[in-house]
Amino acid sequence: MLDVSLRELEYVVAVHRERNFTRAAQQLHMAQPALSQAILRLERRLGVRLFDRTSRRVEPTPAGHNLAVDALDIIDRVGAAIARTAAPRRAVTVHISEPALETPRRLMAALRSADPALSIHLTTLPRSLTGDDARGAQLSLTIGAPIHAAGARSTPLRAERVGALMDVRHPLAQQDSVT
Repeated sequence: MLDVSLRELEYVVAVHRERNFTRAAQQLHMAQPALSQAILRLERRLGVRLFDRTSRRVEPTPAGHNLAVDALDIIDRVGAAIARTAAPRRAVTVHISEPALETPRRLMAALRSADPALSIHLTTLPRSLTGDDARGAQLSLTIGAPIHAAGARSTPLRAERVGALMDVRHPLAQQDSVT
């Protein structure tokens, strides 16, 4: 039986999902050349090509697709087994009123990196949330427009540019600004 690590299976799943070594490497927090070399070593050990690569595309071979599907199931099962075995985790619920913005995604990655034992639950809140709503909801952390409420603190994270994407034939596309 071949010795394949869980990490190598994560590499296969990431490349399969992203169809791009650079994006997969970013997702895995590693350098692209290191990921490419790891996949090449795995292909040599398995004796089969997992991905067809061109300068523009990465496509899984049938063997690569099958391995990625099975690997994802294995990773999920190992994660579930660890979760059942590990000590209870501290939980935080993060409420997001603007889920499309980049800041919430970056903050979630930073929270997970800072405290891997933290159990994070995401919910989406209405943009019209008030201070009274915040107190009633027992919020751990809210990302969105500032809310001024007694017993809570609002800290600006960053300013983001937000744009609107629409068909050029849409009536609003002729406007200089959309509010």
